[in-house]
Amino acid sequence: MNAARVDWVVAEPVIASIAADAASRTPGVLRLQPGLAGLVGSVGRMARQRVRGLSSAPREGVTVELTDGAADIHLYLTLAGFAPAQQLAAAVQRAVAGAVHEDTGVVVRSVAITIIDIDTEDDELDQQGVR
Repeated sequence: MNAARVDWVVAEPVIASIAADAASRTPGVLRLQPGLAGLVGSVGRMARQRVRGLSSAPREGVTVELTDGAADIHLYLTLAGFAPAQQLAAAVQRAVAGAVHEDTGVVVRSVAITIIDIDTEDDELDQQGVR
């Protein structure tokens, strides 16, 4: 008896949503920031989803490229100013790589972090509960 072969593909937007969630849960990450291209794409996607009555998981500030079954992920972040940026970025890399692999089985080849801003405003830090 031959077992049926099952192939499955995890789409880039799914990986981006998982990465966004993992990054945003990392202490010290205030928000993900879409670049200009991401902002334009986000507006278009939100308009299409409203017309269809759909909602989506947030993935702004994350790009994913799948090549040969492995993911290269790039995140654009605003961090709280209470800890060294290098340590926070490394924590985000670990959290994202672990969550994507655990949730999808996809091998994460790289997680690149671009720090767009470091916010040292007390009000925002207090709202996030990081101070």
